[in-house]
Amino acid sequence: MNPKELEKEGRVPIIVGITIFLLALIVLMGAYEYNSTYHDMKRALYESINSILHLNIPVGVKDSGVIFALSIIGALLEIYILLVLVELIYYGRLRKNIREVRLMSKIRKMKDHYIICGGGRVGESIAEELQREGKNYVVIEKNPERVEELKLREINVVEGNSLEEEYLKLVGIERAAVIIACLGHDGDNLLQVIIARDLNPNIKIVARANDTEFIKKLQSAGAHEVINPAIISGKLMARAAERLVGE
Repeated sequence: MNPKELEKEGRVPIIVGITIFLLALIVLMGAYEYNSTYHDMKRALYESINSILHLNIPVGVKDSGVIFALSIIGALLEIYILLVLVELIYYGRLRKNIREVRLMSKIRKMKDHYIICGGGRVGESIAEELQREGKNYVVIEKNPERVEELKLREINVVEGNSLEEEYLKLVGIERAAVIIACLGHDGDNLLQVIIARDLNPNIKIVARANDTEFIKKLQSAGAHEVINPAIISGKLMARAAERLVGE
């Protein structure tokens, strides 16, 4: 899911509203023509809707050409709607779109939430831990296949590149409390820290450093906490070994 698609999803209510308005306008135009014949607005509305939906061309209407045109437009509209519904249902896009719209609606309401940049194993683990603690969070991951895997695990994830400002703004970085940079490359995490600091000077930043040489660089760039997974894992394994010997 990219910003352009999300923007389209955000426009869905507007498009639906415009479609309903145009359809209502067509019905009223037809009703006006029928009313000049029947002098009964209720019947005129009924005949207008009936013509649009079923291509019934009644005899005796003053301007049957207008009614015929309206009927054709209505029929084409019906065919278009039917094709769209078939495509959405057949390809499973309807459910996907509904899920994504709900997620974006949820994200728009988030405040003081956590933004996880990178949906790899580390990012997934962080998301699961925050989810267990009942925290609001969202993951930004650019790999489409990885995004689908995270969705299957019911993790809040948006497809996109977290190094691009538009995606960070999309997930509400200006309202977020913490951003966690856990991308695969230290250089990317360094850039992530700089971008995040620029967009929200007050946000707390936790960054991942695979190479110990990057720890000071990340701190200088503005990271409040820098974690080296290898060091943490080594300490945990050493303690586990000590416990076994102690037993």
